[in-house]
Amino acid sequence: MLQMFKRAKKYEKGVESSSASDSKAEESLLRQRMTQVSFCNVYATPWFTVANTLKSIAKVAAIEQSKPDSKPQGTLWERDEVVVKIVLETARLNVLLELLCDAYDNEDEYLNELTLNKFGKLHNKRPASLATEFTTYRNNLALLFKCCLDFIESVQVLDVPKIIGLMARNMDRLNNPECQMPADHKKAIFTFTVFYFYNIARRIGDIRGEKVIASIIEHDLLLKYLKQLAVQFPAMTAETSLTAVEALAAISDAEVFQDVLPSVFPLACCEQLVLLDAEYIQPLLQIGEENVRMSPIIDLLSHAYRTCEAAQG
Repeated sequence: MLQMFKRAKKYEKGVESSSASDSKAEESLLRQRMTQVSFCNVYATPWFTVANTLKSIAKVAAIEQSKPDSKPQGTLWERDEVVVKIVLETARLNVLLELLCDAYDNEDEYLNELTLNKFGKLHNKRPASLATEFTTYRNNLALLFKCCLDFIESVQVLDVPKIIGLMARNMDRLNNPECQMPADHKKAIFTFTVFYFYNIARRIGDIRGEKVIASIIEHDLLLKYLKQLAVQFPAMTAETSLTAVEALAAISDAEVFQDVLPSVFPLACCEQLVLLDAEYIQPLLQIGEENVRMSPIIDLLSHAYRTCEAAQG
C-alpha cells in the first residue's frame, strides 16, 4: 500500500510538472507571436500573418479575463493574465494602439468595394472573405486593447493623447447623421470607447492628469461622448450603462478636472448631461452597491443644472 501511495504521489508530481512545462511552452509561443506584431499596411502580404497572430492572442486574452480573479487587488505581475504581461514586456501596447487607429480611421477605405476587389484578385480571395478578415482583425485589436487597459500598468505606459484622439474621431463618425455604419458596429465602437474611457478616467490620479484633461478639451471628447451616450443608452447592457456613467463620475472627481471645470465641462456638456439625468442616470444612482463610485456624478449634475440655469438668465 505504501509503495502504491509513493507511486501515486510521484504520478501527481509528474502531472504538475508536465502542466507547468506546458504552461511555459504556451507562454513562450505567445511571446514569440507577440514579437511578430508590428505595423504593416492592411492587405499587404505580412498583414495576414499579423491578423492571424492577433486572432490567436486575443482569444487567449479573452479566456484569461473570463476567469475569476485570483488576486483582484494585486498588480498585473502578481496575477495570472499572461497575455497582458507579454504585451507590456515586448513593448507592443502602443504598437497595438497604432494598428487600432489605422483600422478605425481607414476602415471605410479598407472595406471599399474597389479596394476589396483589387486585393482580392492579388491574394486570390473573394472580396467578401477579405472584408470578413479585416473586420475580424479590427475586432480582435479592439478586444485585446481593452483587455490591456483593464490594468493600471498598461495605462501608465499608454500614449493617452493618441487614444483620446481616436475616441473623439470615432465619436465624430457615430454622431454624423450621414453615417451609414451598421447598428451593431456602432454599438461595438461605443462599447469599446466606454471601457477605454473608464479605464483612463479611474486612473487619472496615477498618470499625467493635466495632459489627459488638456487632450480631452482639445478634442472636445466629453461633448461627443455625451451625445453618443444619449443615442446608445436605450440599447446598452446594464454593465455598459453603469460603466459609461462611472467613467464620467471618475474623471469629474479628479482634482485636475475640477481645476478647469468651465473649460472641460462647458454649457453644451451640461445641457447634454441634464437631458440624460431623469431617464438614465437617476435609475443608476438607485443601485445601492454603486453609490460610492457613482457619487461624484451628483456633484457634476449640480454643476450642470446651475450652469444651465445661469445661461437661461
